[in-house]
Amino acid sequence: MRKLLLYSFFSLICICTAGCQAVDSKDEKLEKSTFSTIQRRNDLYMELVDEEISKTSKAIEISMINKTDEEMTFLEEVYMEKYIDKNWYYIANIRETLESAMVLMPNVPFRWTVPLEIKDSKDTIAIKTYDSSKKIDLAKGKYRLVAEIYDKNAEIILVSVEFFVDE
Repeated sequence: MRKLLLYSFFSLICICTAGCQAVDSKDEKLEKSTFSTIQRRNDLYMELVDEEISKTSKAIEISMINKTDEEMTFLEEVYMEKYIDKNWYYIANIRETLESAMVLMPNVPFRWTVPLEIKDSKDTIAIKTYDSSKKIDLAKGKYRLVAEIYDKNAEIILVSVEFFVDE
């Protein structure tokens, strides 16, 4: 009988402990970023056009800056990540599906609107959460957009821009 009581008590503690760790938060469903620290280059980078981004923003305006002497290729696709507990986590993959690629000419800034909400079929968002929403909900925190740029040898160059969302 004593063993049965101890077993029941131990089982109850295990269940309670597991339940306490399962916080109902979208952040727990996120995958850790596969991108390492991205060093900002002086000759190829991304910058925000929008001064302020809030949790009600429907899009983010960015500018790709190519100050190299060669043409680069941008697939009009960015990854959104959130900084949580000293790590970057994958939030969404955002891409425009009408054009396959955009040539970034030397010394000609290219502006692109990164949609945070889908209204038509030209944009797609693959949100990395379990809901089927077609809108990225920006909570308070630190975020970054990451893009892959291809040089003339098809080598990938990562560019990113960080931003904060306040409540």
